[in-house]
Amino acid sequence: MKISYKILWIDDQLDHIEEDRIGAEEFLEQFGIHADISTVTNPADQSIPDSVEKHIRNPELDLLLVDYHMDGMNGAELVDRIRNTDSVYLPVIFYSARDIEDILKAAYDAQLDGVYITHRNQLIGKFRKVVQSLLKKEHTTKRTRGLLMEEVSEIDARFKAIYESVWEKLSEDNRQKLIQYLKNIIADQAKNAEKKSEKFPADLESFSRHMDEKFLSPSYDTFTRWRIVCKMLEYMEYDSGNREILKEFKNRLLDLRNTYAHRTKQELQENHSEDQCVEIRREIRRQLDNVNHIIANTVSDLQ
Repeated sequence: MKISYKILWIDDQLDHIEEDRIGAEEFLEQFGIHADISTVTNPADQSIPDSVEKHIRNPELDLLLVDYHMDGMNGAELVDRIRNTDSVYLPVIFYSARDIEDILKAAYDAQLDGVYITHRNQLIGKFRKVVQSLLKKEHTTKRTRGLLMEEVSEIDARFKAIYESVWEKLSEDNRQKLIQYLKNIIADQAKNAEKKSEKFPADLESFSRHMDEKFLSPSYDTFTRWRIVCKMLEYMEYDSGNREILKEFKNRLLDLRNTYAHRTKQELQENHSEDQCVEIRREIRRQLDNVNHIIANTVSDLQ
């Protein structure tokens, strides 16, 4: 399951596709998916063939939308280029305002799999059908589990950047409070290992060295890293709106990640739905945007 679809749109008259591009973005947004659309036209300093060659080799591409009849490149030539790259199985929608019989023949002759062909005025209808077909494979418990594992880990890794930038802004008094706060967490987690808490660094220099080495190590889990970052932002009195969004990370994503990680497919299927997949995508994007905003603003404040 994905939170973003990479789409390459090839047309030599981009002003003619603006309405359809907006329609594609709005349709994907209904499923919590960001439409990452790249376009290729025919700029003066670069031909369409050269642009296409670079783009269609991108392994992250999810879908191609192609005007078959263009001044800068013949559709049959483009079919041949796709056929001879690793993108041979990438879904492609060819469209044309003219008769589409020659598109059908070119695709058949090239034995190109995953090709969809439509008239120009029916493009968005075809786009919706193709995307809905792709989403049937996306909305499984297996794909949802994979998305949660990957994206929660990505957010978790970015906590380090927040920690590093906010630590520099904290007063010495608040740094000492943070040390004690983390020491208390460790003490709670190590009731049967008192020595671990007793040896925890209490001075600022040792604490800083410890966090550089341990913050992203197995010494701390995602939940602990999240608690540390939330407490630091609280000390700094950072924007309450961003702090509140971050506070929702545990209940709205971390707990879901743990649920999908530790239950069987059969158990998950009882409450799994397309609507839940959409909400998961939206919440991941919301938390990622929020974390990136916090990083950008705390770092810029230091410069």
